[in-house]
Amino acid sequence: SVHPAGDDYPLVLQAAVDAVLCDGIAAGEEVLARIAYQPREIPRRPSLSRSVAARVYVRDGFHCRYCGRRVIPTVIMELLGGLYPESFPFHPAWKGGMTHPAILSRSPVVDHVVPGSSGGDWGEEGNLVTACWPCNAAKADLSLEQLGWRLRPIPVTEWDGLTSTYQALWRAAGEPKPRLHAAWLKAFETARHSAAAGDRTVVDDSRMTDMTDNELLTELDAKRDWLRSNPTGMAGSVTKRKIKELEREAEQRGLETKPARPQGQTLGRSVWFVVDARETVPNRSLHADRGCMHLADSRVREATDQEREQLTICPTCS
Repeated sequence: SVHPAGDDYPLVLQAAVDAVLCDGIAAGEEVLARIAYQPREIPRRPSLSRSVAARVYVRDGFHCRYCGRRVIPTVIMELLGGLYPESFPFHPAWKGGMTHPAILSRSPVVDHVVPGSSGGDWGEEGNLVTACWPCNAAKADLSLEQLGWRLRPIPVTEWDGLTSTYQALWRAAGEPKPRLHAAWLKAFETARHSAAAGDRTVVDDSRMTDMTDNELLTELDAKRDWLRSNPTGMAGSVTKRKIKELEREAEQRGLETKPARPQGQTLGRSVWFVVDARETVPNRSLHADRGCMHLADSRVREATDQEREQLTICPTCS
């Protein structure tokens, strides 16, 4: 995996250096395969509104869903930094030596469980969680499967990230930055009322409603194509939900969508299909745990009898 269990990065890198010095460059590359990370373009993620962030934090009980640490909104710790600059320093750019470690370790951020670079949706409610800054930095654009992490359940807790005393603290600090703090106070108040009413939904669908008809249909086709090569796991589940949302939006607009490409022909417990070759040979990946062969591409057709003798696709991978 890209991020092996435990603190194995130093061990793997040491082994890679030893291999290079003893056996050559090719040997070092073989060792580095354990943590191989392919360069990729990471799309710029759209910003989330304060209201969405507040609802995620309240929903998750102001706990990091990766490590379980309690978190405190940065705007609240900034107020403490203004009151006690000598003992609890705060720097707007988090400058080293001028920022208290609590701010660096317990500030929350809304993280995307399935990264956008892996097909995750930037605003889908099931893909947004509270993360502390250290976990968010460690996760980067990796999946939970690559990290070996598990998403922790939402805790039953009375911890509220100090938001119940936020307004009183702001007043005690002399009401600095009134527009900033008034906006966050309103966002947390609205989020608490929604949670108290039993509404745990976190939705930011403004991006979808702002799409043109052509953009919506293009994204729907792209999601369907991506799902074909990544049908399983959390990424697949999130993408399936997004496809349904896009299909509903298209239906409401009266748009005619292309039918989803067939998954292949099911014969007993096996699914058989092959990929029409383009200019390059399709990528093949063997899933040893499932004992099947998967051809990763978006253009599929029913396999011929001769091809069926060489290729079996399980329903999980189809």
